[in-house]
Parts: sequence; C-alpha cells; structure tokens
Amino acid sequence: MPHSESQVAAILADLNDAQREAVTHRDGPMLVIAGPGSGKTRVITRRAAYLVHTGVSPHSILAITFTNKAADEMRQRIAALGVARGMWIHTFHALGARLLREFGPLAGVDPGFTIYDETDALRVIKEAFELADVSEGLLRPEQARERISTAKSRLQTPEDVSSVAQHHEQVALAQVYAAYEALLRQRNAVDFDDLLLRVATVLRDHPDITERLNVRFRYVLIDEYQDTNHAQYLIAHFLDLPPPEHLCHWRPGSEHLRLARGGHPQHPGVRARLPRRQDRPAGAELPLDEFDPAGGIASDSRQSAPAA
Repeated sequence: MPHSESQVAAILADLNDAQREAVTHRDGPMLVIAGPGSGKTRVITRRAAYLVHTGVSPHSILAITFTNKAADEMRQRIAALGVARGMWIHTFHALGARLLREFGPLAGVDPGFTIYDETDALRVIKEAFELADVSEGLLRPEQARERISTAKSRLQTPEDVSSVAQHHEQVALAQVYAAYEALLRQRNAVDFDDLLLRVATVLRDHPDITERLNVRFRYVLIDEYQDTNHAQYLIAHFLDLPPPEHLCHWRPGSEHLRLARGGHPQHPGVRARLPRRQDRPAGAELPLDEFDPAGGIASDSRQSAPAA
C-alpha cells in the first residue's frame, strides 16, 4: 500500500506522546508498559495500520492475542483501518492450528487432523485408563487430563513424565499419558495443548522452518505476553529470532502484575514478571508513567506492538 501522509496523520492524530512513540517505533526491541484504560488495543491496531501505510506488507505482520474475543476485536479494528487483508491475526491456539495445517507431518500429524475439544479429550483420557489398565481409584480422569495438559505446556512427553515418576500415582499418570498419545495418533487427532506443543517442537527442532517464518513475519505483535505458558513463550521466542528484529509483546499491567497504578518497570515486582528477558537483546522502553495513569505491560520485543 503506497505511503499516504494524510492516512498516517489520521492514524496518529488522537494518540498521546507515548502511544505515538509505540506506534511509530520502527526497528529494534521495545518494552511497552501499559495498563487498563491506556488505549492498548488502539495502539496495537494503529501500529499495524501505521506499518502498512509506511510500506510494510500486511503479509509480513503477525498479531497474536489470547482469546477469540480479543482476536476478533483486533481483526475488526484493523479491518476498519483498511489494512487487514493478508495479515495474520490469531490467538496462539489458532496460530498453532494454522501452522500445523502447513507443517503437520513434521509434528507427527497429517494435514487433515481433527482438533479435540475438552469433552473429546476427557473421553479419550477415559479410554486411555482402560488401555493402560489404570484404576480410577488411583487417579481420576479429570486429574490426569489437567496434569497431562500441564506437562504438554512444558513440552514434556510421556517419557519425560515417566522418567521422574517416584510413586504409584505418577507412574499411573505416565502410563495414561502414553496411552492417550497413542490413541490420538491412531485417530490423527490433537488436543488444544498439542496446537502449542507440536508447533513449539517443530520450531525448536527444525531451524529451516523457523527461518522461513522469521522471513515471512517481519513484524510480530503479541498482546498479553505476561500470560504465556512455556510452550507459548517458546513459539514467541522462535518467531523472535533474526532476521525480523521487529517483535513486540504487550502485557496488561496492574491486575496481572499485581502492581499499583503509577508503578514503574524498574520496580522489582514488574521485573520479576517480565519473562525471560535475558534471551533477548536490549531495546527501547516506554515506562508506565508515560502512559495514561492506568498501567499495563507490553513485553520486550523486536518492535513495539501498539496497544489499541
């Protein structure tokens, strides 16, 4: 889309100084501290529009958030700005599903895989109890489902769980987990956790795929970054490798960070909640008190993803 000074001026017109800086920051990491009422969604969507109107292809922009509602709102707002076509705007899970359709065989699934919801997954867990000959008196299916979900979020396989099992219940869990995975493979099915685990594993184990996605997505905007689990964090991390240099993570503030309004990113309570920043290059920061008084966080990234 050709550069238009009037369109850019309209995008920036009603932003305060800190929001404008987040929207227009071009290259390199940025940590944005923002919170309730700070206009975070506006900044994210305006940033996407600003990038397109200053020469970035929409196909090079990936925006990720956590809920379908938030993704729909982001998509609608960006569409209203006339720049959504070709842009990837997804939750982490929807992104995982889309990438698995493309790279599924590398993750052990065929492209026509079925995604099991929680009801389906629990039903298969119960079948796994029978297959593994594990009594529900030793471990309830609901407990097993929750613990397997936690293990998958940490990229732990049934073998990993078995290797650290120290008592009967843990051994039973590993057996059920192994049987559950065998049933999923037989049916070419994945659960919600697999949408993250399998993509994170592919990105970790196949640098060529990671490089292709890094080249494809020059700008990656991640909302609610502080809520990422380990698998989601790894996906963000591998999408944040050179050459893009333009990843921006947003984190809402007070309620998630348990920070008082007016807090500052140098406060130890904030720093403790900024995940794994040691593996990312230093970059620009926009402190909380430069936004509207209600704080929030956009985490470190190669570029700053505005909060709209």
